[in-house]
Amino acid sequence: MPFPTPMFARSGDLMGAVNVFLDPQNGAAFLTDEALRYRVLAPLMDEGTAAILQELASEYEQKAQRLLTC
Repeated sequence: MPFPTPMFARSGDLMGAVNVFLDPQNGAAFLTDEALRYRVLAPLMDEGTAAILQELASEYEQKAQRLLTC
């Protein structure tokens, strides 16, 4: 999966771009691991923080699933 990243000068001018190719399976595994970490951590936090962590975990799981179905 291509992942183009623009490069900017300190002035803000676009200098060019680097195109990196990502392995979707490695990315999916990383996202799944992060989601699990957030779900383990969430019950230890206050209610607001826990809700944010649970939401992030859900988003990471969804992104991981999309990567695996590409």
